Amino acid sequence: MQRCIYAIPNGSLFQNDVVMKIEKDVKETNISATDFRTKLQEMASGLKTEIANIYWIVTFQVLAWHLLRSYAFERTDIPFGENYFLKINYPFKDPPLPSDIKGELFSAVLGTHTSERALLNRLMIELHKLDSDVLVGHNVSGFDLDVLLHRAQACRVPSSMWSKIGRLKRSVMPKLTKGSTIFGSGASPGIMSCIAGRLLCDTYLCSRDLLKEVSYSLTQLAKTQLNKDRKEIAPHDVQLMFQSSESLMELIECSETDAWLSMELMFHLSVLPLTRQLTNISGNLWGKTLQGARAQRVEYLLLHAFRARKYIVPDKFSLHPKETKMTKRKVDHGAQDKDIDDLDVDNANFENDSPHIDHGKAKKGPAYAGGLVLEPKRGLYDKFVLLLDFNSLYPSIIREYNICFTTVERSLDGSVPHVPSSTKPGVLPELLKTLIDRRKTVKELLKKASGLKVQQLDIQQLDIQQQALKLTANSMYGCLGFSNSRFYAKPLAELITLQGREILQSTVDLVQKNKLNLEVIYGDTDSIMIYSGLDDVEEAKMIARKVIKEVNQKYKCLEIDLDGLYKRMLLLKKKKYAAVKLQFKDGTAYPVIERKGLDMVRRDWSLLSKELGDDCLDQNTI
Repeated sequence: MQRCIYAIPNGSLFQNDVVMKIEKDVKETNISATDFRTKLQEMASGLKTEIANIYWIVTFQVLAWHLLRSYAFERTDIPFGENYFLKINYPFKDPPLPSDIKGELFSAVLGTHTSERALLNRLMIELHKLDSDVLVGHNVSGFDLDVLLHRAQACRVPSSMWSKIGRLKRSVMPKLTKGSTIFGSGASPGIMSCIAGRLLCDTYLCSRDLLKEVSYSLTQLAKTQLNKDRKEIAPHDVQLMFQSSESLMELIECSETDAWLSMELMFHLSVLPLTRQLTNISGNLWGKTLQGARAQRVEYLLLHAFRARKYIVPDKFSLHPKETKMTKRKVDHGAQDKDIDDLDVDNANFENDSPHIDHGKAKKGPAYAGGLVLEPKRGLYDKFVLLLDFNSLYPSIIREYNICFTTVERSLDGSVPHVPSSTKPGVLPELLKTLIDRRKTVKELLKKASGLKVQQLDIQQLDIQQQALKLTANSMYGCLGFSNSRFYAKPLAELITLQGREILQSTVDLVQKNKLNLEVIYGDTDSIMIYSGLDDVEEAKMIARKVIKEVNQKYKCLEIDLDGLYKRMLLLKKKKYAAVKLQFKDGTAYPVIERKGLDMVRRDWSLLSKELGDDCLDQNTI
């Protein structure tokens, strides 16, 4: 590895009349381009000797060429206009040249970075020159940008430089919170304000939303999604790799590989087109969607929907206790009170505050009952087990029972409300119906396109569109039960989960009684497991079709479907089982081991314990 600098010759090295004569000879083909470069090297021999004598650089290479650009920055010692620069490469083991170096034959040297501050300045200049619309990285919002801006602040990099990381010129560094110790925690508001004008695509945050993996590290995702191996370098080894040029070059190559892997992962998951579709549907900011702000997407979707129907929407309550208390003091004591900051705000009257604002950081238990989880019939099942699942249970319940802010009558005592009797569709059911109908239309187009000779790009765009519609519809219920949501409505959330519990229980009763008379071995929120007692795949599927027909005819919007077919299953307890699931591809079935809730899938367990657990499962299930 070598250092690279650029020396600016003064007028005595390349005399204008001599250079112009040589250039004229080249144009008239009196001399070749190779001879031209050789003459320049001969003219620069004095400069090479001067630098070598001053800094004891024994072996280096000097190249000279005519740069078709001008230097127009605040350096009076560098002439404006096109000039011959000398590119100097010398071994990395030699010390860096100081930035203020001058000589008899050269007036300045560019490219010398003798401090961290100079290096950060150079990085910001390169980012500004690239002027990228999107910054891509893995956990870049939770770590890389945080470290970069904190170091720029510590090294007192001027605002004219660090603000180049974004497209908005700033004079004051925003307040940077301490870097979170949680991997993939997302960017702070201060960091997001620094990169204003650019989109931040964090493949960690996006993969956590779009994939189900044991680990979301770049190594794991590169293996499972891209089928590539990534070399990991322990953090404590990074400093040691600066001791030799070979190890430092290895570190640089690994860093470059990580950047390419992050970009490949972004394209593989179609992050940009998918998040753009989600943003178009919800009407929020693209940058917020990329940061995984699911609650904000739903909030903006509902804001647009209610505003279009001329409803007055609820206010957005602050999550910060200090800001909430200051607002309350102004309301209770008047904004003109001179001693307002001296009041005892902890004992002030907050009876009218929204009851769902969470002023503390401690984790709370669920505020209301969730889905029904049946007690499993533990054991090893060696014949086919059917997994039947309601498609989008909670959104379907909203449509089935017309549950909405505009239809449900809430009682003052906070009890669970009754199912509305109104036949006029509410805003939520109507909005969900629109999303689901749009998705059905797109899926029909996708099905037709797959059978025709249509460009792969068009098929991919349709698939991304239907994914975005599905994700948006499935996220609708979450805003009702999220205590910090603008549209938080605990009574509605309780009513939806209550109906979900009743639906699951009635489905179990239907399957176990009447003409079906099957054995339900487990049920969880929106799914049931049925032990068929059969060894034949087709007979097991026939039973599933009978159950689906009996259940679906009871409802208008609710649909249950076959979600899994298990050849063998080890059922331990609630939410914990291992099974051999049959996957079908091109009409051929092949077994895959599926684990749910077992300790071996925990990320903090050692690799040895996981391998031992997998081996035990292989012995008992396959």
